[in-house]
Parts: sequence; structure tokens; C-alpha cells
Amino acid sequence: MAYGESDEYSFGFCRSSHLYNRRKEKILSSVVSYFSSAYVYYWTKYFPDTVLKAIPVFDGRIVLYPDIKSFKDYFAWRQADTHINNLYNTTFWCLVKAGMSKEKAHQRLKGSESKDKNEILFSEFKINYNDLPEVYKKGTIIIRVSNKTKFKERRKKTKANPITEITTKEEDKSTENIDNKEVIQTEEVKSNASSKQTAEAKEDIQKKQLIKIHESVFSQEFWTKHNLEDKLN
Repeated sequence: MAYGESDEYSFGFCRSSHLYNRRKEKILSSVVSYFSSAYVYYWTKYFPDTVLKAIPVFDGRIVLYPDIKSFKDYFAWRQADTHINNLYNTTFWCLVKAGMSKEKAHQRLKGSESKDKNEILFSEFKINYNDLPEVYKKGTIIIRVSNKTKFKERRKKTKANPITEITTKEEDKSTENIDNKEVIQTEEVKSNASSKQTAEAKEDIQKKQLIKIHESVFSQEFWTKHNLEDKLN
């Protein structure tokens, strides 16, 4: 899974992962390089009217967590930080747009608590923080899910090519009720259709999808709902 807000992203790998034979230098350099490239490549898609004025530079680090609890605590901390920053920034820029200087806005918010900022937003700007889009309050979580269909139901019948590409349009029932769900990528799995008409060939063919959601990671319900604890082992 991955979690991101603003220009910071965290990528979690399962403990059984053998990516690059677990060479930390290779994993770190590849992730940072790919992220930096993607950031520039997709900039105009999301900010078509804003010119990228400087070359973005990202650093990174690898941290090993001893158990699932520590892993979950890390992502909970990241999401809590997202909420704190967003509440402050939302209130700060409302004050600035209302005519207060940046320095005075900082001074007014200095030492304030969440309830104080919520009160400023509601009483002075008629903004209910709870009504703001979830993406700003909770950040973005990306997880991988699998849609399944029976091989014998979806197999393409062809004699010319023994290699058959299996696709499916059937949605995974386990993901139908995901709030704020957006499918952002799919990976199609190929299978040898003609050489093995055995039980192995008739097993479920998986179509993997990366979905983008904005949910709270604090509750056990989130981890159970998306079956993440099993996937991370």
C-alpha cells in the first residue's frame, strides 16, 4: 500500500517481498527515481494552467518495522499529520485572504488547538471543517485489489495463438462499497490456455487493480475491510 499527502509519499512493502532481492539501495533509488519522474511527467495533467518553475528534488529513506502493529502506527501517524497540517493551512489562508498579513495570521494561530481553528473557520468564514473533501483531511491511500473470474468463463477461444490474454469486466464484490474509490491502474494476467486444460488452468484468473481511496486508517475496520494485514505478511 501507499499513502500520500502534499508532496510526501510513503510506500509499504510486505515482509515477504523479494523486490530487487531486498537490496535496500536498489529499492530506495528506484522508488525515488520513479516517483520524481512520475511527478514531472503527470504535472500538466493535474496542473494544466500552472508552469513547473523549478526542478523537483525528492529524498527518501527505508525503515524496517518489526511487526504489523508498528507498520499500522506509522501510517496512522502520517494521516494524523495530514489532518493537523490541513486544518492549520486552511485556517491560515482564510485569514490571509480576508486581509490579514501572513505574519499576523501566524501570530493569531500560534499555540492554538484544533477546536480554536475550527471555531475560527465556522464563526468567521462559515466553513464547517468536517464538510471539506476527504482527500485534504485524510490524504490518499493506494491499495491493490484483485478482481477474479473463472478461467473457463472468460477464456478466449482461439486456435491460432496458444497464448491467451485473460481479461474481465466483472467487478470484485469486495470493492463495490469502497467510499471515494477510484481505479487508477490495472494489470492483466496472461495464462497459457491451450497447453493445460487442467484444474490448475481453471483456477481463478486475477485482474489486479490499484485503487485510490480517502479513508481513516485508525480503525481496525479499515485494515480488515481491505484485507491488508494478510497481504502485508
